[in-house]
Amino acid sequence: MRASRFSRSCLLVGLIGVGSGCQFDRPRDIAPADAATAGFVVEPIPGAWVRVGESVDVAVRILREPGFEEPIVLNLVGAPTGVTAASAIIPAGAVGGQLRIDVALAAGSPGETVDLTIVADAGHGTRDASARLRLKGGVGALDQTFGVLGIAATSSGTYGGYLRLGNRHLVATENRVYAFDETGVVDAAFATGGVLTVAPDGLDASMPRRAFLVPSTAGRFKLVVAGDIDRGSGVSLGGAVLQFSDTGVPDPAFPERGFALPGSFTVNVVVAGADGALYVAGDHDTGVEVEGAVARLLPSGFRDTAFGPQGYLRWAGAIVTAVSAADPRVVIAVAGATTTHLYGVDVHGAPDAGFGANGDVAVDDLIGLPGCGLLAGHLSPAPANGLWVGGLTCLGASSRGALVRLTGAGAADSTFAGDGVWLGVSDELGSVHGVARLPDGTLIVIGTPRANASQTTLYHLRADGTHLIDVDPSGARDIGVASGIPTTPMVDIDLPYIYIAGPLAGRAAVARAWY
Repeated sequence: MRASRFSRSCLLVGLIGVGSGCQFDRPRDIAPADAATAGFVVEPIPGAWVRVGESVDVAVRILREPGFEEPIVLNLVGAPTGVTAASAIIPAGAVGGQLRIDVALAAGSPGETVDLTIVADAGHGTRDASARLRLKGGVGALDQTFGVLGIAATSSGTYGGYLRLGNRHLVATENRVYAFDETGVVDAAFATGGVLTVAPDGLDASMPRRAFLVPSTAGRFKLVVAGDIDRGSGVSLGGAVLQFSDTGVPDPAFPERGFALPGSFTVNVVVAGADGALYVAGDHDTGVEVEGAVARLLPSGFRDTAFGPQGYLRWAGAIVTAVSAADPRVVIAVAGATTTHLYGVDVHGAPDAGFGANGDVAVDDLIGLPGCGLLAGHLSPAPANGLWVGGLTCLGASSRGALVRLTGAGAADSTFAGDGVWLGVSDELGSVHGVARLPDGTLIVIGTPRANASQTTLYHLRADGTHLIDVDPSGARDIGVASGIPTTPMVDIDLPYIYIAGPLAGRAAVARAWY
């Protein structure tokens, strides 16, 4: 018999939750002898993920011999402790059915596998089929099989960024990139023993510096090292852009590029655009006041001098806190003393007339808190060309977290949380650092509680902003990674994992949680 073919997603992800399934390609050749006694054969059963303490419907498909139309009874036999299933029937003439398998807490720990045998009984003959369940934990619970108790951390350094590159997890500090494999162990095949050390020519090691990871092309990545660089030309550069292969080898076709920024410029944000350009944002001291600025670096690493006046966009008396570069629109969050504006521009820095009032959205007014000061630390694309805005508002003793969803035109999206603004559960939300969409359309929100700014908390929302309590009866789950650096959680669409990166007790770390 020629074995059935099924997709990688079916093999690895299988049936996530009750009622989902995978589509099979029907075998073309069946040896009659295979079905001689039973009148049918059972197709291979793909693996399935199931949450400990829940149930999963496993699809069982059969191939009948001509003329055999009898019903078939499915039974689970020899199952380990904690795994049970009531009998199920494939109706007469049908080519498949489902066996609901209940997995109790006693079945095992998340990350383990359970091998099962399903017997298909036609009354006058039986067929056995093997099935494998992979156990997963509760939404937001750390996967204890990853790294150390769910966390892979660097040996030292200040967190600078995270990037998933193939099967590697890259975490950057001031001037190093650490690589971890899929199990959270240091990947010795990357650079030198799993660590890439970078020292751009002319970098003043005594000055503050920070490294930012961004994706490049063909499995490569770029590293933006921001700091004071003096190459003897009389011009102090704000940083350097370097490109590496997926194994941490410098790309000889991409010589180190330096980019010039205004004096005393502190880089806070580096975001990659869809066209390969980089948007570098931060602030600098003019000697009179603080000024926020954004520069655009071309894919080659050189600064785009045609982006805005004199090659920059600048805002006096304000700082740039976040950037979203879902080209062709770039949205920049600029926080002043008492209010925050979102500016939408094109790739040349010109205002986007289709966003707010000629490219300007006053967020505080939009959410009904004029003068309250929403410090937006997170911007990312939302469905239908919309925008997520996360941060904290009403700065001071009464500050609280907020997640705002905007339409493509820059208006509050009333399909989310009733008025486009989600303020947490029972007024305990202190800040929002990131949001990501799960394959089922629900949302994962990463934030901090008001009571403890060094704690990282995960929330689970429906697409309309209503709250789910599957993460914890309180509605929030502490995931054990200290926050402070705005970061977007990354969702694995093939496996039920969420990756959350940030600082952890003087180190940089990435955690893996279940969904």
